[in-house]
Amino acid sequence: MSLAISQHRLIRVLAFSTVLTAIAYLINNFLIFGFGFPGVFEGGRLAILTYAIGLAVAVGLTLGRRAKDSLEVTSRELTQCNQFMIRGCFWAILLVGMVDAAISFLYVEGWLPQILGTNLADKLGSQDFRGAYLHLPVLILGFLFATISRGLGFIWLVLLVFLAELLIVIGGTVYSYEQTFLSDLVRLWYAALFIFGAANALVTEGHVRVDVLFSKLSHEKKSLVNLWGSILLGMPFAWAILLAGTWTRGRVVNAPILNFEIGQEGGSGLYIKYLMAGFLLVLALSLILQFGALILSSANSHYLRAREEIVK
Repeated sequence: MSLAISQHRLIRVLAFSTVLTAIAYLINNFLIFGFGFPGVFEGGRLAILTYAIGLAVAVGLTLGRRAKDSLEVTSRELTQCNQFMIRGCFWAILLVGMVDAAISFLYVEGWLPQILGTNLADKLGSQDFRGAYLHLPVLILGFLFATISRGLGFIWLVLLVFLAELLIVIGGTVYSYEQTFLSDLVRLWYAALFIFGAANALVTEGHVRVDVLFSKLSHEKKSLVNLWGSILLGMPFAWAILLAGTWTRGRVVNAPILNFEIGQEGGSGLYIKYLMAGFLLVLALSLILQFGALILSSANSHYLRAREEIVK
């Protein structure tokens, strides 16, 4: 029994420490490249402290109240955290797309200075101002909506992509009205649909599993395959996405986000290129959370099955 408890705690520490290390890494990434704080390799005390706190919390969650819970309970809690993050990102991107499209429409038609004044209209033409003072509050509002709404609503995002594409077709063919912000809106929502949907498919186990031997294995062996597959393949894949996009300031995720990068169209398009780069961070963190949950649930299934075999 003591051996089983030790194994449970070890699995919990592994899952929690991986997730919290990823969060600490993202915090340090923001501090290092956004504000010039020294990193771990430069002897930065704040960076080292952030990782130390993450590991201490992982151990504390394991040895404290959660040590009494089953691995399945802890797995469900990680899954719930993941679902909230995806739900918040869904609402945030939905609202940002609508608000930014409205601003760009008013800009293209020349109505923005008349409605908001010349000074504010000029500021909204700046990518830094629009990103910090318009997008960021709307993103926060999206996560507040996620605390109220429990549904992801991906089907509604599909409908909105269809309607936006329909507007492009009708506007271009019937009224000869073609604007960049409509195409950008379709790209934004389409990318969110696939990236957030891919993460949600792992949460709901809606992905397609192509296998030759897995379906013929026993329940215990399936649990072992999921356990070691998550540890050896799933987690490294998620971390590869995270590190490849953020290791240096000029990487594919860091550079657009830090500069509030937009397309070449300026005010006629949406100012959302940097947000689309951030989708990769959402994907990586979502995969890390869900693979952590899968490690816990698979270990729990394996231990329960092994215990049943011993009893028999």
